[in-house]
Amino acid sequence: MNLIFHKTGELEVDMKDYVKEMLEDFPMKLAANDTAVTPSSEKMCAMKEAKPISQEKKEQFHQSVIKGLFLCRQARPDIQPAIAALTTRVKGTNKADLQQLVQLMKYLNGTRELTLTLSVRNRLEHMNWHVDAAFAVNDDFKSHAGMTMRFNDKNSGAIMTLSRKQKLNMRSSMEAELVRVDDCMTMILWTKLFFEAQGIL
Repeated sequence: MNLIFHKTGELEVDMKDYVKEMLEDFPMKLAANDTAVTPSSEKMCAMKEAKPISQEKKEQFHQSVIKGLFLCRQARPDIQPAIAALTTRVKGTNKADLQQLVQLMKYLNGTRELTLTLSVRNRLEHMNWHVDAAFAVNDDFKSHAGMTMRFNDKNSGAIMTLSRKQKLNMRSSMEAELVRVDDCMTMILWTKLFFEAQGIL
């Protein structure tokens, strides 16, 4: 990981070499034009019935997903929803799961130059939190939820991100979103109080 400090006050988090290494270690070799527009399909959270794969391929699947988990937490939050779904499939992996992983790797192949840029061009006056939930999208009818936090600079990347399956079954989309906001409220209040203690907000 390379941290690049620009004179404009921006911090660029660069993990291009890590992505390149992930692609080189992936058993399926991708050509330059083997790319995907999105890191996952619309049905990424739904478990599909498909033929099982060999133990060797399961281990390769697990290894690639773990590498992707590290990557999405450091510099590539754009793949976090896909990784969140794939981590639930490291046991009982089948060919459909492998296809989802291939799509993710194709997406990384086409976006290997992307980096995360963090910045506060002006005085930090407020933070932007975005919290949302997709109702009953998993095969067990649990919702999938996410959140991001960034500074007031519109060009800044997300400082904090989270994407995962909700632990409870909800009865409606509104209930799923209310529970997600409640789950995130601890982090939202903590960051507010932290910056106030620093005399920033």
